[in-house]
Amino acid sequence: MKRFLLILLLTALAISACTAEPGQSSPQDSDSLLGAWTLTAYGPANAPVPAVEGVEAGLTFNKDGTVSGTSGCNGLGGDYSVEGDKITFGEFVSTLIACDDPIMRQEDATHKVMSGTATYRIDGDTLTITNNATVLVFTRGMPSTEPPSEPESLIGIWKLTAYGPANAPTPAVEGVDAGLTFSKDGTVSGSSGCNGLGGDYTVEGDQITFGEFVSTLMACDDPIMRQEEFAHKIMTGTATYTIEGDRLTITKDSDLLVLTRREESTELLEGSDLLGGWKLVSYGTTETQSPALADVEAGLTFNEDGTVVGTSGCNEFGGNYSVDGNEIAFKEMVSTLMLCDTPIMEQEEAMSQMLSDLTAYSIEGNTLSIVKNGMMLVLTR
Repeated sequence: MKRFLLILLLTALAISACTAEPGQSSPQDSDSLLGAWTLTAYGPANAPVPAVEGVEAGLTFNKDGTVSGTSGCNGLGGDYSVEGDKITFGEFVSTLIACDDPIMRQEDATHKVMSGTATYRIDGDTLTITNNATVLVFTRGMPSTEPPSEPESLIGIWKLTAYGPANAPTPAVEGVDAGLTFSKDGTVSGSSGCNGLGGDYTVEGDQITFGEFVSTLMACDDPIMRQEEFAHKIMTGTATYTIEGDRLTITKDSDLLVLTRREESTELLEGSDLLGGWKLVSYGTTETQSPALADVEAGLTFNEDGTVVGTSGCNEFGGNYSVDGNEIAFKEMVSTLMLCDTPIMEQEEAMSQMLSDLTAYSIEGNTLSIVKNGMMLVLTR
């Protein structure tokens, strides 16, 4: 239900797969851990209690070193590494919803176990993760979070063209990029024209159910905020959708969103030297560069689907990008909001300034330079 973490974030954190520290084995070495697991019990290792009934709770371990899931209340996501029977969890991002006490106790146990290094064991289809006398017990599989059942025509990029009451929709605000992207893995991301958003969805027949969403929180002009309000109303809970040709209509109560299919422009991304993981080497002005901090991971990963994720060494971030010639346009970037030591925050500020709007880039061999207003980031593969 809540497998997506910060749009387009979270959603997930691919940079960890490209910057694993020496001496750590890759999660791919433990294939039996990979996949979806449903929480069945939690609590003290000597007396675990059954997982809360009626809510979805579990984890999905991915080959790229990321893990995502839900405690039954909040969605969470981060990275992990495995060495022997030890599993080490990195920094996590999570939604911040308050739920009933039983679910919050279950969430508290989940967070305790998934902090730092824990021990794990797999017996058949049972996964047990133990940390400081607290245990999580899972069964392989998470049927309730399988990808949408019949949504093939829904998958893809859709541009918002109208919104409002079903009997009198209003044209979408001109001059802003608003729309949705439905992915095969059951996640949806997009923008209202002001804020970026992301979450998960399931489909049954002509019904589409949206899970918990995360969103940036910018304030924009009134027309755009009205458009955003309708988008949020319709993308809460279960709605009805129809597709006629290239037109998608999502209806809830007496309101609707009308979207038109938009072909994704991947011509500049396919085969581009920009794709893949890049580690930060230095930052500063084009004249004077400071070395990246040696004791933290920082870098970017550009994906073929037009998303970019990364970390400054403190906070993790994600968003969308497009390429035009030697220019990159970063859009709808979202980030975690941790406070770190001053040197790391200075490095983060330098990266944040560069990863907004339009920047120039060049690649020479294995070196990527991103330049904007006399400032520059230098990264290497």
